[in-house]
Amino acid sequence: MSLLRRVRSAVRHLRTGQREELKDSVRAFLWTRQEVRIYSADLAAGYPKPALDPRAEIHAGTPEDLARFRALPECARTEFYRDEIDGAEPFVAYWDGEPAHIAWVYDHTRPARFVKLGPGEAELGYGYTLQAHRRRGFYPLTAGVMAAELAGRGFRRLYGHIFVYSAAYAMGLEWAVRRAHFHKTGTVEYLRVLGVQLRPHLAF
Repeated sequence: MSLLRRVRSAVRHLRTGQREELKDSVRAFLWTRQEVRIYSADLAAGYPKPALDPRAEIHAGTPEDLARFRALPECARTEFYRDEIDGAEPFVAYWDGEPAHIAWVYDHTRPARFVKLGPGEAELGYGYTLQAHRRRGFYPLTAGVMAAELAGRGFRRLYGHIFVYSAAYAMGLEWAVRRAHFHKTGTVEYLRVLGVQLRPHLAF
């Protein structure tokens, strides 16, 4: 499954002419080792939908939303094509009517990256904020809207994760996920060699 997803990502890079992104993808395919911190939100008792600035709109993405995002040059990245790559469900955010952020939900029927999911559990992944809309808190706000929506569907838990690239980077994202009522549940070593994810090992 991991190899197939890598091939789909590479094809996406080739189609959009993203040579540097393709090189990064190939390097990651050959060897990746990273500390990843896992967070989760308890949805069993419901989840309060976050208050939004009147200029912000966040909702489950439609084909029309995806087409609008993908028409932008910055949105040629694979973060905007996870439905085609591995079947994830999109959530999108707008600011003053303009595309601003995307994130994806994986349930137990889809290839989650870091947590072995059971029925009623989901994982948030591949969030990306367009450069013009950064520092507006879209990551925690979108995570909160996703959590409220999933709680309404009967999900019990939503997981998220942080790649620890640096202490400052991790600290900033930890503040964001805690603001969205996520709590740290553990740390894993992400290890992948030749496209095969060795740690954590998830069998689907």
